[in-house]
Parts: sequence; structure tokens; C-alpha cells
Amino acid sequence: MSEKKLPTLANTYLNSAQLYVRTFIDVFPFILLLMLSRFLLDKVMPNEAVLNLRFFLRIIIDSSITALFFSFILYMMYQRYHKNNVSLRDVIFRGAKRCIHILLAYMFISLPILFSLLLIKIDTMLWQPYVITPDFVENQRWFALGILGTGMLTTAILAIFSFVAGIYIITKNENAASGLRKSFKMVQSYWVDTFLIIALFGIMSISLGMVLEEYRVPMAIEILCLLFSSFYPALMIIHYENMNKLIQSSPVIQDFIPLTPVIEGKRAEGKNENS
Repeated sequence: MSEKKLPTLANTYLNSAQLYVRTFIDVFPFILLLMLSRFLLDKVMPNEAVLNLRFFLRIIIDSSITALFFSFILYMMYQRYHKNNVSLRDVIFRGAKRCIHILLAYMFISLPILFSLLLIKIDTMLWQPYVITPDFVENQRWFALGILGTGMLTTAILAIFSFVAGIYIITKNENAASGLRKSFKMVQSYWVDTFLIIALFGIMSISLGMVLEEYRVPMAIEILCLLFSSFYPALMIIHYENMNKLIQSSPVIQDFIPLTPVIEGKRAEGKNENS
């Protein structure tokens, strides 16, 4: 019997695009509110390249906004995928209730890169010589690149294995830790497929961003947010459903379940013989 495989990358993206188009009008108000919230955040607390308390506070606020509207969008799209009727009130209630767990999961995934930025800040504050030489600057640059690269790589690995954690957290009412753990168990057998899905999404978004920047298109960041805010959840839903169907139809699972009554029957026979 041939081993069953997930659908191809092209098929996953095609189905995700269909879900994206079918639900775009439903989630459009949430995307607009997300864009407006980020616009107001930029006005009140502009993004700075300086690693200070304001920098980390802005990350937390921006992550909280993203987690809230991501919860709205994902829940709406998941219900539409399963052709369930859901009211706007239910979407807002569920998203507001589950967004704290989404935020905790997101912060856990981002922890390595945040920790690396904190180490770079501590190094800059505490280990400054009286005379700054070119060799010191060069060593500091390589140290910062090494620490930051390690943090980014670790965050990328966590992002791969926690790709469908949002599905468990929002639609299955799991907490952050349970959602991350179940996502890891599901993805570990299909991590290559998950990596390719995330990598292609990154290439698409970065490439489009570079094109918009090259032609100096106004509001380039807002355009990217408008186009991709609901496409990533669509990928999550389709990939989760593909993996779930494959797991449910796995011969290992099907062969394992009937063994339980057989084992219990043998144990009962053994007890009768001993008696």
C-alpha cells in the first residue's frame, strides 16, 4: 500500500487562494480596522531603530493589535470554510476571548529574537571600552549578527512547528501552551511541507514589498497588509485540514484503534484461566 502524501504546494496555494477570495468581503472590515489601528499606533508611537523600553513596548502593543484582529479573521474564515453560519457578534466575542492566548503563543514564538535584541542592548550598555577602536566595532558587529541570526533561526523553527497553533487556540478552545503542543505534534511529520508553505509566502510578500518600494507606491505597507492579512490564515486552515484528513485516514491510526478490545479480551481470558 503506497504511503499517502499531502497535496502539492501548488494545490495548497490554489485552495488557499479560493478560500481567500471567497471570504475576503467577510473579513474586509477587520482588515480595515487592523490597518487603522496600526496607522494610529504609528502616529502616537512612531517606530524607532533605537533599542530602548519604548521599542519593546511598541512591539507588545503592535503584537496585541495583530493578535486581536488575527483572531477575528481566522475564526470567520474557518467558519466560512466549513460553511457554518456565524454572526458578527459571535466572531467578535470569540476573537476577543481567545486573542490573549494567541498573543501569548506569538510572544513565545518571538521570544528568541526578542531575547537576542535584549542581549545586544545589554552588550551595548555594559561593555563599552574607553577607546572605541575599529577592531572593537568589527567584533561588536559580528557579535550582534551572530546573536541576531541565532534568534531569527530559532524563531523561524518555532514558527514552522507552531504554524497551526492558531487553529487549535481559536477554534478548539485550547490555551496557548496546549495549542502550541498540538501544533508541534501535527506538524512534526509534515515539517518540510509546512516550511515550503511559509517560505513561499515570505518570498511572495517580500518580493511584492520590494516592487512597491522600487516604484515608490504610496502606502506600500498598507497595501501589503490589505492583500496578505487574510491569506496567511487561509494557508493555515487549508494546511491544517489537509494534515488532519491525512492523519485521520492513516493506516497506523486505523490499525491501532481495533487492537484495544482484542487486548482487553486477552487480559480477561488470562484472568479467567488464573481463577
